[in-house]
Amino acid sequence: MPELNDDTSGTEGFDEGRRRFLKRAGFTAAAAAAAAAGGQFINSATAAAQVPGPSGPSLDGMRVVCPCFGDLINLVTSEGTFPFSGAGNVGVLVQGGPDPNKWGLVVEQHEVTAEDTPFGTISIKMAGDIEINPESLLEFDPVNGGFTQTMFLPIIVELEHCGANGDPVTLGTLPDQPVCMKGSQSEFPPKSAPYQSLRDIGLYALGADGQPVGSSPIATLPSFDWTVGTEAVPS
Repeated sequence: MPELNDDTSGTEGFDEGRRRFLKRAGFTAAAAAAAAAGGQFINSATAAAQVPGPSGPSLDGMRVVCPCFGDLINLVTSEGTFPFSGAGNVGVLVQGGPDPNKWGLVVEQHEVTAEDTPFGTISIKMAGDIEINPESLLEFDPVNGGFTQTMFLPIIVELEHCGANGDPVTLGTLPDQPVCMKGSQSEFPPKSAPYQSLRDIGLYALGADGQPVGSSPIATLPSFDWTVGTEAVPS
C-alpha cells in the first residue's frame, strides 16, 4: 500500500509549483497534440496502445476522483478503489495579478501515483504548462457580484506495463473541456469554490502521434472537482 498524501509533504510540492509557475505559452506537447487532434479519432482496432479495462456491470472503465483541495485522491474501478500518493495533494491556489479584478491560478502539485492496481502503476500528472490568458483568469462581476472563471486543466494519465510488449500507455483527457467555477462567489478569496467540468470528460488512449486511439473514450471522468485555496500566493 503506497503512503498517502500528508500535510508535511505538501509544502515541497507547493514550492515546486511556485518555481514552475504556469507559463503563458500554452499546453505541453502531449496536450497540444491532443488538442490539435480535436474530434478526429483513429478508428483502429489493431492500434498498439490498447488498454485493458476492468470488467463488471457497475462501472465501465475507470474514474479518477479528486473531491476537493486537501482531500485524498482515489482511482475508482470495478476492481476496487486505489489511493494515490504523492508529494502533496493536487489542488490550486489563488495567485494575485496586476489587475485586482483578475487572478490567475497556480498548481500546487503536479503528480500523484497509485501502485498495485489491476492496470499497473498509474500516474496522474498535471501538464507542466497551463494556458493563462485574459480569457482564463478569474474575473469579478461588478454588476451581479461574485467571481467567474474558465480555464483548461490538461490532465495526463500514464499506465505502465499495460501496452503491447509491456510498453507504457498514455491516456489523456482531450483539452476541449473547460473547467469552470461552479456558481458565483461573493467573497474573495473564495472560501470554498469547487471547480467542476461542464460535462463528462472522455479518457482516451493516445498513440505515438499524440492522437486518440479509437472513436470513443475507454472511460469517462464524470466529475473532476477542484477547490480554490484561501491564501493568496506572494509574488
